[in-house]
Parts: sequence; C-alpha cells; structure tokens
Amino acid sequence: MTSSKEKVAQTLKNLPELLNKLDASVENLKEITDKTDRIVGENRQNVEATMENVKEITTNLKELTDDVKKHPWKLIRKPWSIVIRKSKNIKGTALREHR
Repeated sequence: MTSSKEKVAQTLKNLPELLNKLDASVENLKEITDKTDRIVGENRQNVEATMENVKEITTNLKELTDDVKKHPWKLIRKPWSIVIRKSKNIKGTALREHR
C-alpha cells in the first residue's frame, strides 16, 4: 500500500508533463477560437441572412399551423360548399372541381 507521501511525490513528478499537456490544450483551444472567429467574421452576412430566413420560415409555419387548426379540412379537400360558391358564375365547373 502506498503512503500519502508517495502519492504526493508521484503527483509532483508527473506535474511537468501534466502542465505541458495543459499548455498544449490551451493553445489548441486558442487556435480553434481564432479560426471560429475568422469564419464567423467572413460569413457574417450569410449568417445574418440565414437567421432572417429562419425567422420568416418560423412565421410562415406559425401562420400555417394556425390556419390548419381553424380549417383542418384544408389538409384533405375543399368542402363542397366552397367549390360551389367559387364556381357559381361558371357553369359546370363545380362538378369538375369536386371530382
């Protein structure tokens, strides 16, 4: 069984290697951060345009789901009464649209 003194001695012996690994990790992280900043900076307009598109898509989806909640039949077919109303001035179209 190793004593506490031996564990501390082993930890101190490994400390330089651990610090070197930590330094390498920090340097790696700095490089990644720099690359990310550069990529985002170069593509800022594209990112902003994409975010604007996402907002518009979200608004459209909300409007669509609201409409479907109010008019679920729109997912299946037009109700016969709407077909007749829209085509009452055009002779014979109600039957063609319903089929």
